[in-house]
Amino acid sequence: MPGITNLRSTLMTVCLAFCLGLASAVQAASLADVVEHTIKDQRTVKLQQVTNSYLKVLQHRQLSRLSEKNEKTYRSVLAQMERRVASGLATAEEIELITQRLADAQANHQADRERLRATQAQFEQLTGVAPQQLQAPRSAKQRMPGSLEQALQQAEQSADPVFARRMLNQLWSAHQARYAQQERLRNMRAHAQQKLEQQAQRFTKGKGSLLTLLEHEGDLFRANRAQTDMHYRVLMGEYNILLYTGQLFSFLDLDVPPRQQIQAQPVVEEPSANATPDQSAQRTQGPVQLAAGTLPKIDIIYEQPKVVAEGTHWLLQQDAGDYTLQLVGVSSLTNAKAFVKRHARLSDLHVVRSTRAGKRWYVVVFSRYGSARAARSAAAELPVELRQLKPWTRKFEDVQHSLVTR
Repeated sequence: MPGITNLRSTLMTVCLAFCLGLASAVQAASLADVVEHTIKDQRTVKLQQVTNSYLKVLQHRQLSRLSEKNEKTYRSVLAQMERRVASGLATAEEIELITQRLADAQANHQADRERLRATQAQFEQLTGVAPQQLQAPRSAKQRMPGSLEQALQQAEQSADPVFARRMLNQLWSAHQARYAQQERLRNMRAHAQQKLEQQAQRFTKGKGSLLTLLEHEGDLFRANRAQTDMHYRVLMGEYNILLYTGQLFSFLDLDVPPRQQIQAQPVVEEPSANATPDQSAQRTQGPVQLAAGTLPKIDIIYEQPKVVAEGTHWLLQQDAGDYTLQLVGVSSLTNAKAFVKRHARLSDLHVVRSTRAGKRWYVVVFSRYGSARAARSAAAELPVELRQLKPWTRKFEDVQHSLVTR
C-alpha cells in the first residue's frame, strides 16, 4: 500500500541512501527502508536507535489514541449527566465530579500528544524519514533464542563477542520477565473490562454510584495503557536481542546492496588517562571496509568505550518525553567513572557522551521519571553531597538529541 512504512523498508532505505549518497529525506515503505537510509550518518545513528525510535513512535501513537478515546468518553458521560440534571435525575455534585475527571483526561491527552510529537521529531531527525504511516512489525518471539546460553553462542559470530555477550546478559532476564508481565497485564485488562461492564449495568438500573462507575472506567483506561506499553517494550526487547545475536537483518529479510563500503566504527578500548584528546580521537577514526555483498556486523555500531556504550544503550530505551537528573558533566571519562564508583550505592547511574564547545563531554545521569515534578522531588531526596551539586532536571529528548546530532 503506498505511503505505508514498516520496519524492514525503513532499514533498507537507511542502507540504500548511504550507499547511493542520497542526502534528501526518503519516503520509506518499511522499517528496513528507514535503517538503510539512516546508515549514512554511521557515527551517530545506530541500528538500535532506529529500531527503538520506530517502535516508540508506534507506542506513543497508540497511547495517544487511548487517551483521546478516554477524553471522549468523559465528554460523553458529562453530556449525558447534564441532561439528567435538567430532568432532576442527577446532582450538581455529580457534574462537578465528572468535570474534574474530564480535566484530568484532557491533561493526559495533551501530555501524550506532546510525547508523540517529541518521538516523531526524534525519529525523523534520526532517519530522514517522515513518520507518516508506520506499520507495526510482527512479533519476533518465534525467532528468539531458546535460552541465554544459545543467545550467547550466536553472539560469538558478532564483530565484538565480548560486548555482545555483555549486552545480552543485561537484556535477557529483564526481557523474559516482560513476557510474564505481559500475560499478567492481559488478565488485568480483561478483569477491568468485565468489572466496568457489570458496574455500567448496575448504574443503568439505578443500583450503583457514579463514582464507582468512573473508578472502573479509570481502571480500564490504566489497564489498556499498561498493556500497550508492555506490548512495545516486549517488541523492543525482542528486536534488540536479535540485533546482538546478529539475527535482525535475516529476520527482516533485509539485504544490503553489493559493492558498498559502509563506514562504521568498532568498539574501542577506553583511552588511557595519559592519552591526549587528539590521540584518543585517532583511535576511532578510519572506516571498516566490508566485503561486497556482506552485511555490516551489528556490534560495530558502537564506537564509544564500553561504559559509555552501556550508558547510551540505557538512554535509548527511555521515552523522549520522560525526565532524568544530570548530576555532573566532566571532560574526563576517568573522572566520570570515578564519580559513578564513588556513588555506587545509587544503582541507576549512567555515563553518556556528548560534546561541549566542540570537545568531548561526559555526563552522569540518574534514573528515569515520568514528569519534571517527579524528577525534582527525587532530587530533593538525594544524599546531601549530591543535592549540593544542584542536579539538573533534563528531558530525555534533550539528552538523546545530543547523541543523535554528534
